[in-house]
Amino acid sequence: VTLHLAALWVIFTLHVGHVPVEDLSPYNAVSYVRQLFGVQLWFQPFFDGSSWDGPAWSISAEWLAYLSFGLIVLVVFRMAHVTRARSLMLLALVASLPPVLLLLTSGHFYTPWSWLPRILMQFTAGALACAAVRKLTLSDRARVAAGVAALALIGVMVGMLYFLDAHPIAGVIDSGGVVDLLFTPLIIALAVGVGTLPRLLATRVMVVGGQISFCLYMVHELVHTAWTWTAKQFELTLTGSNGWLIVVGLLVLCVMAAALLYYVVEEPARKWMRRMADVRTDDEPAAPTAEVAELES
Repeated sequence: VTLHLAALWVIFTLHVGHVPVEDLSPYNAVSYVRQLFGVQLWFQPFFDGSSWDGPAWSISAEWLAYLSFGLIVLVVFRMAHVTRARSLMLLALVASLPPVLLLLTSGHFYTPWSWLPRILMQFTAGALACAAVRKLTLSDRARVAAGVAALALIGVMVGMLYFLDAHPIAGVIDSGGVVDLLFTPLIIALAVGVGTLPRLLATRVMVVGGQISFCLYMVHELVHTAWTWTAKQFELTLTGSNGWLIVVGLLVLCVMAAALLYYVVEEPARKWMRRMADVRTDDEPAAPTAEVAELES
């Protein structure tokens, strides 16, 4: 949907207004078909200009990881049978290291094909972290401590970003990228923790925000692109007393568009695809959905 919204926007700007048209060389039949099937990034070392709707580059990378999941899950499944939870957590941390090691080696987080180890290794790290969490048996006190640890990790990460911005590592331009090391522990702490940050993230508002977050990610660049064109077309700025109103209006527009896409496109499509996976003859009982199985358990 956002691919075609982006295409419609390009067509609109070709025929309306006096703002110079952006570079249209990436938009052709081949790039359209590649993005339609989610493989557009597989042929490019950098994600700049890879997608008609900018954020779709990461969807292409994730699609590659999902295709590899069939192999990864077999390995992780067998490892989980013979490995303690503590060792699985350590392996998850090790699996998340390659992007940081490449950063420290090259000095840049964004290098040719850097997206490939980022998605594959951190996807594997997530699978190992999941296996570790499923094997953990924690007391209530330990779960509370994990919740506090998650909050502390957020604070440490923010502090590191500020510190490394003021005092970068010698020879490393994107020094803040080393905070990646803390993401795996943070995800594990959030998965098992209770209270504090996990409790906040479990509130209804935050859950709904999480549900529409994918649509927000996919639509925010369209809103930004439209604002940039509008600002040039009508010579608008964010300075002055009305600047903050424009910013708030753009944020509200993004959230409203994301909610619309979620309830009209994403969620109906998810249920539609689930029904296609539940193909059976008339005399066969329907398999219980994940939601029903959870309730029964």
